[in-house]
Amino acid sequence: MASRMLVSCFMLIFPGLFFAYQFVVRLLPSLLTDQLMQQLSIGAGMFGSISGVYYFGYSLAHIPIAMLIEKYSPRSVISTSYITCGLLLFAFHNTTNFYLALVLRLLIGIVSSVGFVGSSKVALQWFAKEDYGVAFSFVFALALFGAVFSGEPMAALLDSYGSKTVVLALVGLSGILSFCTFLFLRSPDARDDQSGGAALGLKDVKTLVFSPAVLVLGSVSFSMVGLYNGFADLWGVRYITLNFSMPRSDAAFAVSSVFYGIMIGGPVLTYLGRKFGDGFIVACTGVLTAVIFYTVILSDMELSKWFLAVCMFFMGILASYQVLVLSMCARIVSNRLATVAVSLLNCMNMLGGIAFHTSIGAGLDYLWDGTMRGEFRFYSAENFHIALLVIPAGALIGVLAVGIVLRMLRKNPVFHT
Repeated sequence: MASRMLVSCFMLIFPGLFFAYQFVVRLLPSLLTDQLMQQLSIGAGMFGSISGVYYFGYSLAHIPIAMLIEKYSPRSVISTSYITCGLLLFAFHNTTNFYLALVLRLLIGIVSSVGFVGSSKVALQWFAKEDYGVAFSFVFALALFGAVFSGEPMAALLDSYGSKTVVLALVGLSGILSFCTFLFLRSPDARDDQSGGAALGLKDVKTLVFSPAVLVLGSVSFSMVGLYNGFADLWGVRYITLNFSMPRSDAAFAVSSVFYGIMIGGPVLTYLGRKFGDGFIVACTGVLTAVIFYTVILSDMELSKWFLAVCMFFMGILASYQVLVLSMCARIVSNRLATVAVSLLNCMNMLGGIAFHTSIGAGLDYLWDGTMRGEFRFYSAENFHIALLVIPAGALIGVLAVGIVLRMLRKNPVFHT
């Protein structure tokens, strides 16, 4: 039993590392905002679209990628995705054409979805279904090392070596990790695979898409994701630099604290969910996120990077609500559809990322008064204060959706999909 557990945890490392790698690729533009806007000759709205299209590809690819992994095995798909993601990253950071950048970012998003879907599949292969939440908390914590690295450490590397050198190093790393994944990652014997069943088809996907409980759970993920996919991974560094008059490295440190919080938030919220109920804890995270973001992050007080980092760390713990939502989803669908169900839920989560990235960027462009700083558009702190209000508003909408889910589950605790 102990040896099986060690092997199971070892297998989770490989999809987890790709999960971490795609976080680096996803977050890198947030540290190069001005450089990329100048390189592509665009404003905040169009830059928000570039970031948003990543989530569009990431979201829509979940179901096809899940079916692809079922057919060709996690090892083949994940090892290929490392190389592909690295090459697309190189092309994106060397183009000066806005439309080509859009296409490349879309493709990066598609390939990056392998991180979540592959991790879910390997977790369901090597762990019992009832242990999925704990297993995925482990792999998500591993993945978020990539998000944490994309904060202050990555900002320091960019300042020291420049973006071209850093991108080339990331491309080389993708080749090394691809080789290791292909060499070591395995699937368990068929008799031990607890996620199995008949091959999945479009009829199974249709069943999930029209499941009321899954759709409402997806709306919870969609509306509450703004802090994580919108602020922390794109606009946060620039806003904190401006609003609190901080160097970019200090702002990146404060924002990256969100990911430190998420790293430990999965196990913490999983424990609280078992004690007080998953739905109740998710609702509490939404209320607290809205209150803290509105009263602290959107304030005009003079705050230190350490105070901001503590607040962002706590909100990162709250942002781990997604682990509870995924666990709720896994419990209300059949074993055979669990991988696709959680992929669909994460798909809706990422669609929320598109909505928040695009709406914040569009809001900034609408509020922009025409001021330029050199070759860059200047957005005031007041512009950001108004544009970022969508984040606490979305969190409160998510709380209402949780209430609907709990009411549905009281009437029908298990949806036989």
